[in-house]
Amino acid sequence: MKTVHDIRRSNARKLRDGVGGNSSFATMIDREPTQTSRFM
Repeated sequence: MKTVHDIRRSNARKLRDGVGGNSSFATMIDREPTQTSRFM
């Protein structure tokens, strides 16, 4: 069974892939790309 953290990570990855990559996703959530890559 997936934990809530696994589900959130999976959802964040889907969002990232939907907007065109890590840099675009980071810009949309007002974070640095390095921060987003750490929790993915």
